[in-house]
Amino acid sequence: MRTLGFDIPMIIMANGDNENLVAALKAGAFDYIEKDRLYRLPKMVKDVLKIRALERQRRRLNQLLREVETRFNTIVESSQDAILVIQNERIVYSNLRTSIMTGYTNEELLGKPFASLLHPDEDPSLPDTDTSHLKEYRLQTKTGESMWVEMGFSSVKWQERPALLAMVRDITERKRAEEELKTLYRLGLDISSSVNLEELLDKVSTYIQPLFGTNTFYIAVYNEKRNTLVFEVDYEDGVKQQKLEVSLREADGLTGWIFKNKTPVLIGDWDQEWRRYPIVPLFLNKKTKSYLGVPIIYQDRVIGVIAVQSDKVRTFDEKSLKLLTTMAAQLSVAIKNVKLIEDLKMALNEVEKSYEITLEALVSALDFREHETQFHSKRVASYAVRLARELGVKDEELKYIYWGGLLHDIGKIGVSDSILLKPGALTDEEWEEMKRHPEIGYRIIENIDFLGPAKDIVLYHHERWDGKGYPLGLSGENIPFYARIFSVIDALDAITTDRPYRKAQSFTKALQEIKRCSGTQFDPEVVKAFLRIPISEWKRIKQEVLEVRGELSKQLYVTVQLAAEESRQLLGSR
Repeated sequence: MRTLGFDIPMIIMANGDNENLVAALKAGAFDYIEKDRLYRLPKMVKDVLKIRALERQRRRLNQLLREVETRFNTIVESSQDAILVIQNERIVYSNLRTSIMTGYTNEELLGKPFASLLHPDEDPSLPDTDTSHLKEYRLQTKTGESMWVEMGFSSVKWQERPALLAMVRDITERKRAEEELKTLYRLGLDISSSVNLEELLDKVSTYIQPLFGTNTFYIAVYNEKRNTLVFEVDYEDGVKQQKLEVSLREADGLTGWIFKNKTPVLIGDWDQEWRRYPIVPLFLNKKTKSYLGVPIIYQDRVIGVIAVQSDKVRTFDEKSLKLLTTMAAQLSVAIKNVKLIEDLKMALNEVEKSYEITLEALVSALDFREHETQFHSKRVASYAVRLARELGVKDEELKYIYWGGLLHDIGKIGVSDSILLKPGALTDEEWEEMKRHPEIGYRIIENIDFLGPAKDIVLYHHERWDGKGYPLGLSGENIPFYARIFSVIDALDAITTDRPYRKAQSFTKALQEIKRCSGTQFDPEVVKAFLRIPISEWKRIKQEVLEVRGELSKQLYVTVQLAAEESRQLLGSR
């Protein structure tokens, strides 16, 4: 029956010996019944059918179980994620993707400590088996390469004992993209604070190698005035090359082609692909095998080219192109900003130079008015800059010291000649009039914004450390720092210059007097710095002022006198 495909339970009615019964059962009989006990047949048939039904159900369940197992294995083995079961910190199961990912065979993985798959710098600790957890790790493959993975852990039972099921996803590309974004963000912050082109491009250079894996690259910037491309940055195998400037008309290499066509160039194999471009096949770096260059474009105008090179083929791809294009976009804005800053600085320098010339002419005329103190303002301005340097004042702040020195006595415009030029001692009333000159000077210049802290010198240069000065009676550090510097210098020049009531004294005598007044008239710290400067320095500065001075024209003198008279009338009307 079975050979014909039938699977029907059979009951043998036996009347033979035991050997025949055994043979029948071996042949496939389900059971037997003796002929003299047929009353048992109904119950036996019922039992046989019940058992047979259970047998069929068992076979169906086994078939379903095999199908489920097959589907499960198919899913697990075809998963794009590696799947591990970890028990007692060792791998007891791994799928095919785990082998592909790590380079180890399944046999090598089974029984292997989980920690041995991790990069040496990674923490090998695992989450508890009674919790779910998501964690990032760096794996180390069989060949020693590193890769970032994200592992999701769940607690499971494996062979009736607690274990961890780990779903492992390769996130190396995601981490790379994240790191690129972070790097580009840092680059944006770095270059946004740059104030000149050299500083800007030096900062950009530090990002090339981490992003593109090469230390051969260049950045060429267009010089519109000369119609040239200037290779401001050019590195060959990490060594900075000399700056090169090429006429745009003669720029017939890749850089010129990129600039003129506003089109990026990606060459995976230079020997095979350079002929696609109508260019002269020359490279600054003869070892170049692959090349990537993009135009630096600002508001649809090309302002430069940035390029990376490698001595290996296929170093750069479309992702590299996208990254360098993003970098060029950041760089374009930064270059324009830097050029605007540089243009603004040049303009401000020209304006400041013009202001300074005007100020020097004005104060020279004022000094000429008070004949005995000619060139006093120029001298004290130069002295003050020297002392300010000694005190650590930043270079960009020194101009305010200088301007303040030039203008400190401008308020004497409002003092009458009879008082200003009086050869003898002043009366109390005349002295009170003279003491108004700091406030008058401040009122004259208070709305000239570019003078900044120079105005403090004009208003406060006669204040004293002990509070006994004028016009406000300030003391100690309430007196602005620049004014404290200048008060020492003003005294130095007063002592070493002829006055109507006495002859000039020596610099040695001046230093002794200033030292004596430290802590009363002058800031002690300023005096300490002052005394560190050799007398020869003060003499040199004084001589330089005498040598560079020019004769003041009578016309300028008349102009200033008229201005002084107008100022007196204006101040009187207030």
